[in-house]
Amino acid sequence: MPEIIVCSDWRFDIASQDQWTQLWREQNDNSAPLRAHFAWGAGAMCSGWPIAPPNPAHRPQIVDGPPVLIMSSLHDPATPHEWALGVAKNTPRATLLTYQGWGHGVYDRSPCTTTAADQYLINLTIPQSSCPAA
Repeated sequence: MPEIIVCSDWRFDIASQDQWTQLWREQNDNSAPLRAHFAWGAGAMCSGWPIAPPNPAHRPQIVDGPPVLIMSSLHDPATPHEWALGVAKNTPRATLLTYQGWGHGVYDRSPCTTTAADQYLINLTIPQSSCPAA
């Protein structure tokens, strides 16, 4: 149940359907190119859930295991590239592969990203740090 994960990690202070509708209208009035964002579904789904115990952000505690591959697009409308930079910086033995284009989810953006991910998953080969936009 993915809603348990989402609703446990974030607090959604939307008290009613009327408030949700008002916030939705304000978003659409102020961010025409986006119009809809997947987080609105989570906000609607989690409204009214009990407040979760605090789950503060913390640095990964990776002691053993393979190198970590993080993939992010430079222009991701949902999870900013800056977040990926921070995760890579704070994760031991991590490599960040940046797709120089747009979109959320990088695996199938280009032959470069797909090959890099496949080679990492199959052979633990760490790829180059960048793939051009396709």
